[in-house]
This record gives sequence, C-alpha cells and structure tokens, in this order.
Amino acid sequence: MELFANDLSLHEQFQDIREFETALSQFMRLRKLARAFGQEVYCHRNLLASRPVRGSRLGQVASQLSDNKRRALMLWLTNHGPFWDEPPRHSPDDYFEVNGEVVTDSAVAEAAYRSWLAIESGLVSFKPSKWNASPILVKWHRSLDGAEETKISLSNWWEKGSFEAWLESNVPPPKSWHELRAIAPTRFPRLFFGDSCFTAMEHRPVKLTSIKRCIVLLNVLDRLAEAFDDTGERTPEGHEIYQQHFTGDMSWYSDSSDREKNQFRKKMTFPHPENPHEELFCPWHGKFSHDVLRMHFSWPIVADEPVYIVYVGPKLTKG
Repeated sequence: MELFANDLSLHEQFQDIREFETALSQFMRLRKLARAFGQEVYCHRNLLASRPVRGSRLGQVASQLSDNKRRALMLWLTNHGPFWDEPPRHSPDDYFEVNGEVVTDSAVAEAAYRSWLAIESGLVSFKPSKWNASPILVKWHRSLDGAEETKISLSNWWEKGSFEAWLESNVPPPKSWHELRAIAPTRFPRLFFGDSCFTAMEHRPVKLTSIKRCIVLLNVLDRLAEAFDDTGERTPEGHEIYQQHFTGDMSWYSDSSDREKNQFRKKMTFPHPENPHEELFCPWHGKFSHDVLRMHFSWPIVADEPVYIVYVGPKLTKG
C-alpha cells in the first residue's frame, strides 16, 4: 500500500506551537513505524502550506520548533516530498469531496484516485483532527464519462496501536533466521545486532512460530529503548512497558539468577558488537514461551544508547 500524509488533517486546530509539536512527534513516530516495515509516508506538495496553528503555515511553524524536531521534519519534506509531480491524469473539471467538503488537489484526492487505478493507497493523519476517522469515503465527481460520482473508501490511521497491527498483518513475516537478520536493523532502529547473534539458529530447523516470537521480543525492546523524554527519563509508556514485560513471575524478560551468573558466566559473555576488543556480560534475556530458546541483550536500557542483541539460540544455562 502507498501511504500519504493527510495534509487536510492540519486545519488550525492547535492552540500554540508546543501543542502542535506534541502532535508532530506522534505523527513522526507513525512514519518511523511505517519505515520499519519497509513503507514510506509520502507528503503532498501542499503540506508546507497547511496551517496547524491559526494564522501560521507549516513552513513558518517549522522555524519555531525545537532543533531536533525541525531537522526531522525538514529532512522528510526535503527528501521525500512532494511525492508526485506529474500532471493530474483525471480531467481538470473533475472534483473530489468528503462530507460536502471539496478535497481536490490534496493527499486525500490523490490517494482516492490512485485507489481507483487499483494502486492500494491509504492515509496517515495528525491527531487530534477532524479527520480522525476510518474509513474515509471520498466522492469523485467525474465529467468525461457522464458518471455522476464514483465512491472510493480509504483507510486512515492516526493511532500507533491500530497502525502497527495493520502493518504487522499486511507485511509478510520473514521465513528464515537469515531473512530476519537482514531486516532487523531497519525494523528495530534502536537495537544493535551483533554479527553472530543469530549464528546458533543457522542449522536448526526453521520454526515460524519461533521467528514470530523473536520479532515480538525485539519489538518490545525497541519500544522500551525509545521511551525516553528529552531529559533522559523514562516516559509513562516506558514505565508501562517495563512493568508489563520485565517484572513478575510471568514476565517476558528477566535477569539470570546469581547461581546461573556464577556457573555460566563465560557462556553469557559475548564480544562487544561495536568494540571487538571489549566484552559484554549479558545475563538479561527474553524468553520463547513455546521453545527452549533465549535472546540475550545488554542491560540496563538507557536513553541515547543502543540495546545490543548478542545472542538468539538454545538456552545457555541448561545442565
């Protein structure tokens, strides 16, 4: 599917720059999530002219954002937009509308037209916005063939949970550990994978359930590594992830016991993925509930440092 940033979802709804900055951060996380699944969120040439704050266009607002957010926004707009420069292929007398509002020459119209051409297309919107609804029904009023209107339904996302669920269900999972190793650095940008981290799985029978479980474990680690604010403190989402998956008897991740650390210390010590003359002791591990496999990684997880994935394979503390 081709994904388009919904420029119409910016309509002077934010009271000030700081409020918009929060919404922009949420939107850029959706774009980052899409890219992790090999998708891009393209922007319309009119996006810079949209007005997130009353009286100010996005291009003007951008200059007032914090340095990191301004750079991220402009890098995206400069490198990837406008997405389409070719002249419209529908008649200039046609127009598109949604709930009585004319949306011609917008991302909504472009996505609708491309969907009609059998190029599956959808929208990603800012939140909050009057465009936070899905599906969006677009009416294309056509002049050339005499048809009164053509109705086109578009999927639209603005929440991370539903967007991620859609991406996971529509992007085929890797069919081997080799495929997973190839896509993992892009899919999980906060994690750093050692060259030999999947070596122990190379000659084992491939179980897709184990590969899918590994993706789930990596995803949680990546989310936790991202869940820090500008001061380096863990965000409320980060605390929730930690409480849900790193504490309690049924947790997905845990530290090895003192006995295991003493008895199997050598097995749980790995070459540093970035510094070959150093070693990392990694007793923390993720668990494969249906298989005797473990994923060992560096701990603690802190702001502005990668999480090193050093081993995925059979349980190291057997025997």
